[in-house]
Amino acid sequence: VASRKRNAHAAVNAAFNLSFTPSGVCVRALILFGGVCAHKGMWRAKGLEAYVCGKALCDDNTLQHALSVLTEDILRANTDMAKGSHTAEPQDEGKEEEEEEEEEDRFTCLSAVNAGKTRTRTRTRTERHAEKEKATAG
Repeated sequence: VASRKRNAHAAVNAAFNLSFTPSGVCVRALILFGGVCAHKGMWRAKGLEAYVCGKALCDDNTLQHALSVLTEDILRANTDMAKGSHTAEPQDEGKEEEEEEEEEDRFTCLSAVNAGKTRTRTRTRTERHAEKEKATAG
């Protein structure tokens, strides 16, 4: 969602890293959102991640229920923030905190690399366009 059609930063953004079996069942999910919770920065939708794992996401009923789970996640996160909780995310019982941070760091690095590639590609196109204009003008 952006305030203008062009040259505006998105108010809400999302990142999805999903792994599937050959039959289409989700076996791993990392889902992050920005701009949907009371705190700043990216927020991890752990309830949604847990829900989609083990399910085929091509089913309409599954996707509709996933939206309900996401809504509950967001409401819970905002309620936790209003109560003064430092983390709006439920803790994974089976995963150590260090492993979780490492997984998020890998995802953040991947996102930064992909964003850099996009910026580089855009800058290169701009430079090519400028060179083309110089060639036609001169």
